[in-house]
Amino acid sequence: MDADQDEIDFETKRRWAAVTEIIYVVVLEDGGLESASPFQGISNRFDELGWTLRQIFDLPPDLISPALPPQGKIGMRVTGRGWNWMPLMVSELEKIDISETAPLWVVISGHAEVAKRTKRWCSRQLFPVFHITDGYLGDARPGEANRERIRRHLRKVMQRLSKSFPPSLRANLAEMVDGWRADETFPLSFTPRTHNCTLPNLVTLQAVGADMSAEVALNPPVENEGELVDAIEESTLEVLALRATVAGIPALRVQPRTPDVIVAAPAAYSHFRARMRRSDDLPAGFREAFQLQQRQTGYRMLIEGFSFPRELISSPGWQTVMGIRGRELQLQTHAIALRAASTFAATIRLPSGVNTFPDLRNFTNHIRGKNRPNKLKKTIGLFQKVQSALIVHCNRELLEKIALSRSGVKLVSDAPL
Repeated sequence: MDADQDEIDFETKRRWAAVTEIIYVVVLEDGGLESASPFQGISNRFDELGWTLRQIFDLPPDLISPALPPQGKIGMRVTGRGWNWMPLMVSELEKIDISETAPLWVVISGHAEVAKRTKRWCSRQLFPVFHITDGYLGDARPGEANRERIRRHLRKVMQRLSKSFPPSLRANLAEMVDGWRADETFPLSFTPRTHNCTLPNLVTLQAVGADMSAEVALNPPVENEGELVDAIEESTLEVLALRATVAGIPALRVQPRTPDVIVAAPAAYSHFRARMRRSDDLPAGFREAFQLQQRQTGYRMLIEGFSFPRELISSPGWQTVMGIRGRELQLQTHAIALRAASTFAATIRLPSGVNTFPDLRNFTNHIRGKNRPNKLKKTIGLFQKVQSALIVHCNRELLEKIALSRSGVKLVSDAPL
């Protein structure tokens, strides 16, 4: 091999560092904020594509991970080397030209017109793009894309790399793809119980090879939330225990540590409360369904004690609110799961009550505001109220698990994703 192939300067290595990463793009219809969900402010266009996040879980994040054993994958996740994905409106996607510094792209589209425009964009690119969409316009339909099909696609991309691409790095990329192997599975110390409260932890474990063959659905009686708390607690401890197995690896110490705990709580988009009070043009059942959402303090929805005509449950307004909230919660849960799996973090889902105490809005507005006289004193008082609300509404065992964090806590709460 020539000397220029063996010796590659640092700048060249830095320039091509991102070439091993696969970029995932969820392509949405064009639209503004006026078409966003009234709860978390999530685009209604994205709401149609909630299945895309589950699709991404099944595909490799880069060229390296599929060749690693479970501990190697955990080590990469801890340093933040997980899935790189983004939602883009189709008009913004059409402005992008893929370069050879980041040539590995997978795009996912749902709406028929968006799929057509995405296909045209793919055809104009210098490098092949793997397109997942329903019908005949893409390379695979939803659910059909798998690791082997992505592997074949990556080889096509490598054949299109220019002659200026360093030969040694080209050879390394080919070796990475050729080195992919079947996932090594390992047993869990508990029986995985599936629920939207536990899904982020279970996905995080499954993404590094945990055996999920024994998983069971979790659907306890509405009045019994202890089972949900137990399931969250046991899956959290498992993630943190596995993360601890790579804590002593010297190579990981040069990378900044990502948060090892994610604290999530479902919340209604607070600005919608005022808008709803001002609006008189609401379908029957809409206001009552929203008010019921606001009354929830636990993990499950309780109707007892809420006075309203029961026939409204079948009304269009009621069904609209519950449908939007259900799809949005599913989307939020999968988005959190993808973040958790990408950094191998434990996710602790808190009950809705932490977002319903009166001072929450004052708290968020205050800490985002500009400097004011006595701001520090007020901030201390507001933090004390937040902590008091956590103690009132949250199980003590879950708060103790949050305290186990060693590298920081990421919060996902009353804010648009």
